Amino acid sequence: MPEATITITDLPGAPGQGRCVTWNIFHESPEGEWQSVPQYPNKTVEVSGAPGAEIRLEGTNGPMRTEGIPLRDDEDHEMIKRAGMYHVALNPLWIRPRLVAGASATVRIVMTH
Repeated sequence: MPEATITITDLPGAPGQGRCVTWNIFHESPEGEWQSVPQYPNKTVEVSGAPGAEIRLEGTNGPMRTEGIPLRDDEDHEMIKRAGMYHVALNPLWIRPRLVAGASATVRIVMTH
């Protein structure tokens, strides 16, 4: 069974100016690992994956991180997205993707100050 993975790197050519967090999530393990990145309020999300893949971007300010609340984009729509690039309108303490349809997806969030 495939396991969800996460990779965290500095932005190429701009150390300390931002981060790139990439989750690979699968039907068998649909929840990405929570990441705390409130120091980077500007978040651009890139979603790719198997045909029909949809993710929901979740956030929380709670210390237990048991349930995520769907985040919203700049047009005030819930962040339930197919392949494409989107901007996150909110900046919670914790953030993660959840696969809600399809077999697998890659979610990359580029974050800057």
